[in-house]
Amino acid sequence: MAKRSRGTAHGIPGRLKTFKSIGWFSTRDPNDYLSHILMEMGRLGLEIHEVERYDRPPNTRCVLSDLLAWQADQPGAAYANLVDWRWLDFQTMLERFEADPDAKPRIEIAAEVSSKRNFSVRWYPAGWKAAPRAFPRSGGSNMIGHRLWKSPPDFRWFVGDEKQTFSDRATNELMYIRGVGGLDPLRESGPYAKCDMGSLDELLICALRAAYENLIESLEQSFEVTVLHAFDFEIREESDPDDPYSLALPTRRVSSWTLGEARTIMAKQKEASDRAALDRLTKDLGISVEEFVQELSTAAGKARSDEEARRMAAKSLRELGHKADAGTVRETWRLLAIYMPEALPEELRPRRTARPTAKVLPFAQRPE
Repeated sequence: MAKRSRGTAHGIPGRLKTFKSIGWFSTRDPNDYLSHILMEMGRLGLEIHEVERYDRPPNTRCVLSDLLAWQADQPGAAYANLVDWRWLDFQTMLERFEADPDAKPRIEIAAEVSSKRNFSVRWYPAGWKAAPRAFPRSGGSNMIGHRLWKSPPDFRWFVGDEKQTFSDRATNELMYIRGVGGLDPLRESGPYAKCDMGSLDELLICALRAAYENLIESLEQSFEVTVLHAFDFEIREESDPDDPYSLALPTRRVSSWTLGEARTIMAKQKEASDRAALDRLTKDLGISVEEFVQELSTAAGKARSDEEARRMAAKSLRELGHKADAGTVRETWRLLAIYMPEALPEELRPRRTARPTAKVLPFAQRPE
């Protein structure tokens, strides 16, 4: 007698239980995602052990358990080491205070997904990663002497990056979550899966990114933080045609993710934000780029300065029935010069056209 396939009494596989997405928004708290996952598990009749694997790395998959444990354990021992003010170099800090009364101790945050798919976040005195190693190594357990610093760090004492043991992690490790490298929002579920694992993975990577960025935001209250690594999401917008609210505000679904150099990712995000702003400006003006450039070029030929050219172009555009002012013309011209310089005649291009270098901003100021 042939075996029936898993699912229904008639041998037809049952429909997988699917977690409802709430989409990615950088303003969400990690607890929003975690509580949503737990409520969805209750709705679907699932328990944590049914959606996790506790095999040896790299097959470990316990992101949810580790995130819940990490959230409950905050601020944690590694954070206590970070805020041990005895480690500060008070002479260096006093010199900085004289120049800037709001100066904070400078640190940098590095994150990685290891070959065993585990996610680790560590802190270092600012300048650590860029400083070459000192040979011969000096300073004993104090690792400040192990680097050739370009400028004096704000710490006179630092230990960390210790070799891992079964139960102990490095003393400068602020976050450690197992199995992150295996998260795939588009993952297909195997024949014995209890649910659509891709929909769960999407929620888990959102929860992890939110927790990581929330950690950085909390550190920025007391430290000047340089973020070396950041998450980058590929987003698709999804609407329910039967839901008017969904049509007005579609769900921002995560299709894929990477963890990379923060400066590169911020530059990419800023360019995407600027290009979207340029599209909005020309759409609001109700004019094509070619028509805008023509009006600007005509005004520039008569004006004695760039400011006068902007005012004249704005006036000309208004006379043609477009809503424009000098500020709108200025911003549109600026963005065209950066991202579409070929659309401008030579005399309207800046002498040196270069894409702006992305500064690693505090998370509250970052484009998304």
